[in-house]
Amino acid sequence: MRSLPKVLIVDDKPTNLKLLSAHLAMADVLVETAADGLEALERVAEHPPDLVLLDVMMPRMDGFETCRRLKNEEHTRMIPVVLVTALDSSEDKVRGIEAGADDFLTKPVNKIELLARTRALLHVKRLNDRVLSLQDQLKSLFEITTFAERFGNRQVLMNEFAQNCAAIANARQMAIVLRSGDKELMFAGGFQLNAEGWESKRDSMERLAWKTMEDRHPFVLRAADPAAMVEYDLDGSFAGVPLISHSKTVVGAINAFGIDGELNEETIRVLSIAAQRLSSELQLQDYSIHLESLVEQRTKELKQALLNLKSVNKELTIAQQDTIFRLAKAAEYRDEDTAAHIMRMSHYSAALAKAWGMDDVQVNDLRLASIMHDVGKLGIPDSILQKRGKLSPDEFSIMKEHTLIGAKILSGSNVPVLQMSEVIALCHHEKWDGSGYPHGLAGDRIPIEARIVAICDVFDALTTKRVYKPAFSVDDTLDYIRANTGTHFDPELVTLFLDNLETILHIRDKYPNE
Repeated sequence: MRSLPKVLIVDDKPTNLKLLSAHLAMADVLVETAADGLEALERVAEHPPDLVLLDVMMPRMDGFETCRRLKNEEHTRMIPVVLVTALDSSEDKVRGIEAGADDFLTKPVNKIELLARTRALLHVKRLNDRVLSLQDQLKSLFEITTFAERFGNRQVLMNEFAQNCAAIANARQMAIVLRSGDKELMFAGGFQLNAEGWESKRDSMERLAWKTMEDRHPFVLRAADPAAMVEYDLDGSFAGVPLISHSKTVVGAINAFGIDGELNEETIRVLSIAAQRLSSELQLQDYSIHLESLVEQRTKELKQALLNLKSVNKELTIAQQDTIFRLAKAAEYRDEDTAAHIMRMSHYSAALAKAWGMDDVQVNDLRLASIMHDVGKLGIPDSILQKRGKLSPDEFSIMKEHTLIGAKILSGSNVPVLQMSEVIALCHHEKWDGSGYPHGLAGDRIPIEARIVAICDVFDALTTKRVYKPAFSVDDTLDYIRANTGTHFDPELVTLFLDNLETILHIRDKYPNE
């Protein structure tokens, strides 16, 4: 069960605190109060709320300064702040906006308006928290894919792997156990859990590990099941994922203890991907040790083994690319787009990038990066994303936010493909004449990767049937692109697109929606 959101009310007058608290009684929230800005900052530091209702005129520290400090701190800047004031001048509102306020309420506060704005901002906070959670999962998952390059010490690898898996699952403790025989298990590494801690609860922990390995698929126990908590001596939700080698042998398990928040299928899927990566890495490490012991006597076998190793590494690279594809599908499947749309988009973009003059590495990066162009749709409500019919202006404003959400999900990575994905997600709806969104960039200020994806996205969207329109013919679509050359599209890229139309149509035929 999800915990109730918390609202912090800040006002130096007790009567105002009581009044606002009474108004929020029907909002399904927990209410805390503070008498001034300094006390509010102390409470936020101890237990961050989900929303702050902040009076402007207060002793010691006024609402403007309190808001400014909240928005300047990394760990509190995403908390929505509503300034509640008796002042109604445009100058005060400008000061509030400059301080970072998300909304305003004028005294005397209207109860209905207060409830409506509270619910709306709490919904935005939940979406922002979800975006940040997905960003952390993506970061942890891509950290996992480079473990072999960064760690030679197996114990360090195991502990670092466990830490990243804990971040993915939002778990308080993580354990990696390996089989050391038909009936024995070995504690191989953990996060907030060492070998001594494992031994202290060995009976219940081994039962969970064996259950996971015997079933050969993820094993989940939720905190809402008190009988399971008692049976396995748990103090929170549990998820176990088996480690299965390429030969389909179960070699161990990843166990996540004390999972906070909702334990959903998406988290289990990402943990399963991580388990596949670790299983492969363990198998590769063990195989390398075996090869080193035979190197002097069996040169011929070693050469063949190295060829096999290259093949396995190639499969791992493909698996990493497949991970990007499947993460993109998490956004695409929520509306009418299909997996075929993702494939067409990526290959259209690669073909146009090659025609523009990018080298093979850049072309391949763009092919992968373009897949993530609409990942920000994860943050758009289904009521808008799946609407059958034209969006209202307000709905379209929300829809446009998918560019900003996508950039947030993909930001902060050192992986070149994800860096390119961030640029494309943010800018693929910018237009050559500056009339696009979200920032109104124009001409060469729009990154070339985004200009390429813009043409390919529109071509595929127009030639594909959608819930709100039939599919356009290729000729009609090309007429549209020509008509919008120099306004929506880069003229040079349009020329290249038309010059390579045979390749584009071949890709379209190769990946039909059926």
